[in-house]
Amino acid sequence: MRARFIENSPIYYLNRVNTPILLLHGAEDTAVWVPAADQLFVCLRRLGKTVEYAKYRGEEHTPLEWSHANQLDYVNRVLRWFENYLASGH
Repeated sequence: MRARFIENSPIYYLNRVNTPILLLHGAEDTAVWVPAADQLFVCLRRLGKTVEYAKYRGEEHTPLEWSHANQLDYVNRVLRWFENYLASGH
């Protein structure tokens, strides 16, 4: 049973990640378990992977419903990420 869990859990394959990862998450998200994003970030960082994480306090799942300030931050982070990792050919 344990072997099957490990085989099917993506957390055990993070060493294979080569693509830079941007995690953006509402801290009050009820659709996606917040600790999963926390765990993903910590694991990727410990493996030396390129990862950035922004957790938006007081926000739920849908950025369209977030505060204006957090929506702006969200969009600016995505644009910067694309500029850094798509435009430069990483």
